[in-house]
Amino acid sequence: MFGKKKNIDLIEIDPKQKEEIIKLFSKNNGNYFKNLDILGKYLFKISFQSNIDSESFSSLLKECEFRKKKFTDREFPPNQLSLNNSSNNYINSKWKKIKWKRASEYLTEYTIFPQKFNPGEIIQGVLNNNTFLSVIAALAENASFIKSIFITQDINDYGIYGVYLCKDGKYTQYIIDDYFPCDNKLSIECFSHGVKNTIWVQILEKCYAKAYGSYANIETKDLDRIVHDLTCAPIITLDNSLKNLYVNLEEANKKKWVILASAGDTESGHELLKEIGLVPGNAYAVINVFKIEDNFEPPEILDNIDEREIEEINSKFLLEIRNHWEKDGWLGDWSEGSMNWTEDMKKKVGYDPNCHSSFYMNLKDFKHYFSKIKICKIFQNYKYNYLCITQKVDSYSLVKITINSENKVHGFLTFSQLKNKKAFPNLDYGIIRIIICRLLTCNENNKEYTVEYLSGKMGQERDIFEENTFEPGDYLVYTELNKNIIESPTVLSTYAENKIEMVELDIKNFPKVLEKIYTSCAKKSGNVSRFTKDGANECIKYSNSTPEGYTYIYIENNEKDITLIESVSYTKFENLKLLEPFKGTSYKVQVDPGKTQIVLIKQLELSGYKLVFSYHSNFLYEKNTLLELTKKQGKKNYRKDPKLNIDLDIVVYAFQYSSGLCFYYENNTQDRKLEETLKLVKMIGVEIVGDHEKDDEVKIEINPGEQRLVQLKAIKPNWSVQSNVSYFIREAFT
Repeated sequence: MFGKKKNIDLIEIDPKQKEEIIKLFSKNNGNYFKNLDILGKYLFKISFQSNIDSESFSSLLKECEFRKKKFTDREFPPNQLSLNNSSNNYINSKWKKIKWKRASEYLTEYTIFPQKFNPGEIIQGVLNNNTFLSVIAALAENASFIKSIFITQDINDYGIYGVYLCKDGKYTQYIIDDYFPCDNKLSIECFSHGVKNTIWVQILEKCYAKAYGSYANIETKDLDRIVHDLTCAPIITLDNSLKNLYVNLEEANKKKWVILASAGDTESGHELLKEIGLVPGNAYAVINVFKIEDNFEPPEILDNIDEREIEEINSKFLLEIRNHWEKDGWLGDWSEGSMNWTEDMKKKVGYDPNCHSSFYMNLKDFKHYFSKIKICKIFQNYKYNYLCITQKVDSYSLVKITINSENKVHGFLTFSQLKNKKAFPNLDYGIIRIIICRLLTCNENNKEYTVEYLSGKMGQERDIFEENTFEPGDYLVYTELNKNIIESPTVLSTYAENKIEMVELDIKNFPKVLEKIYTSCAKKSGNVSRFTKDGANECIKYSNSTPEGYTYIYIENNEKDITLIESVSYTKFENLKLLEPFKGTSYKVQVDPGKTQIVLIKQLELSGYKLVFSYHSNFLYEKNTLLELTKKQGKKNYRKDPKLNIDLDIVVYAFQYSSGLCFYYENNTQDRKLEETLKLVKMIGVEIVGDHEKDDEVKIEINPGEQRLVQLKAIKPNWSVQSNVSYFIREAFT
């Protein structure tokens, strides 16, 4: 079986592992059975150390039970590299004396969780990861949020633990041993920990350090990333200038969402914040929102309310704010010892003068001092699913999601772009877009399908999400990446009441996808223009701009014998691009009877765009249609008998429309003849249709019972005509 040296190809084994196996069989080719036994054990070992699947924790635990040995994590071993894998010599020297000890070596009768969570009892060690601790403390306000991400909730004899993290949008198990960094002299944890004889904080912190390569790498203030890593839930950022901020805070408080905020982090503001007891740049958790006056009801519409009235409204809301790292707290109104406190108010909010980990502040002051407000829309028992997509720059992907449920399903659809900030520290995120459509019919074999546009969004952040209540059925999700110098791995994820199935589609089987999407969007919510004055009421133009940065002009010509020709020229066209088959800054379309046409424009920058245009619409009519319109909508005049000065039954209809002007002559007399000269004294942008002796004059002779149509066609967008008419009425048979 193993006669000569031979390369062994192993599925899903990295090159380093492959080299080790080849070396194993190169050293002693003769002892095949011994090497085979070693190979079996080695493959068994690395299979557990490879990327984690849903059964890995239980499998590892069973292996430990079988071997009767404690687990040691070889991916994140208890050594200096796990403390700091960078070249920062200062950190390396500072942490050089740290020793790794198993929990059982310095704790007795310990548990993972305390009987009752107290977020104020999370203790920070020498690691500068207070943002991370603020987030887990905010989550610990609802113990179930913390417990739900732990793989096991009980101590085991083998020192193996783990949590689920949503790093880079991928929901993954991170499994560790129970070696924790300790002070060698005192035999206590160097880094974060909770109340005595519990290890949930240590486990969570170590798993997070493993996810990012070392403990040093989690000294970050990236609040959004930490929150999403720990919850999978979407996060919204609120501006503190919002007039109705209290509405968002009340809703979040009622739904038990996580609310986090940080005080202004500018150098000029640091000293001021310290004077009033706030730590600049650090995250605080808003854990309760109260109305100071029970019967107070703020107005629903705030558009016409001035700033003074807004401040008065905000002063009637009281926030309880958790401070997880600093014993000193807020020193302004509603601080400890403030004259604002009454016994009734203390009872109402559950005020505890002995609790220094939280303080109270009215919303007026909160808006003044806190600049970044984050709300994590976390729901108990919501299911998370994700799909990794290699998104090409300036291209798109299509994903089908399926709602297998008898009832509607509330959820969020998030599109995330991943970027290596270490490798590309100065590289901005690209512009990403997401569009959600109902997939009404689909036959990939015939490349036939129909969709119904639902919603969309664009952004230049790491994540953008859309919230929706989905009917049972299939949905088409369009994702796009622009303004990025390299291909970027992206993740499409769902966070919903039920697990939602996802599968990436072959875009070749869904031709003209944007045209179909925006045709649906146009007919559903577009601004409608009808060409009523041109007699083409069934020729309809829809146009609008969408939240995901596309503008559409969709024309549907339901007329039977009228053709529309429209020319559009953009005099300002900044941060925009006409999509194929059009290009440049102008286009011309011809929409025949019974046909449709769509023009799409893409927004190139998130900051906005400028669009100024002129357009000209021409209509080509079948002769009978033009005669009918002229008689129906034209201005009616009679030619007079010059002797008797009475109207004769010789009628002239003048009909002006967007494409020109026409005159229809109809002689209904039995014995009169009309001889008329139509002199065009001023012609701008028009020409006479047909052959005539002069370019600016038409001679008309109409005998009894005859008709005649004279047509002037517009050849430029801005056209005008002035005319003089002279005529004679003669006996028809003289």
